[in-house]
Amino acid sequence: MNVAVLLLAVLVVIFVVVLVTGRRIGPLALAAAAGYIFVELWMETVRVILGGVGINLPWLPDGVVAALILLLVPMGMLMVGGPKYHKKHEKLVAAAVVTLLVAALLVGVLAKYLAVDGAAQTVVRQLTSWRQYIITAGLGVGLADLFLLHTVKTKSKPGPKKH
Repeated sequence: MNVAVLLLAVLVVIFVVVLVTGRRIGPLALAAAAGYIFVELWMETVRVILGGVGINLPWLPDGVVAALILLLVPMGMLMVGGPKYHKKHEKLVAAAVVTLLVAALLVGVLAKYLAVDGAAQTVVRQLTSWRQYIITAGLGVGLADLFLLHTVKTKSKPGPKKH
């Protein structure tokens, strides 16, 4: 399977799910980062386990399946519950940021296991060259979002004290 087709399919699904659920950037960005760490630590083990139990997709290498599982399961768990945005523009920004972050995290793994040719080569090269900046910005926005989520709101007008 072509890396561009798989990456595009995964990113479209992530964008739509984040947009529909309205989940906040912060928790999803940190879940994506945790998933990436899981990929780095456990991908080969999960790949062997998948092959051993007979889960085999003929059109997709076991390494890609393992990477997708390890990266997306932490995010999927947070899609079920957690803080949400309520305004449409906030949901759109969250979906775009999370999707771009996942693209930067996945591009290296997918290019390692899948054929990169033609137009996909240009996309992969661009994502790879900007990868560190996209990941840094995505995680920075996520941390800022978490900080804003937990700041204490003060009253706008001081009122008389009630006993």
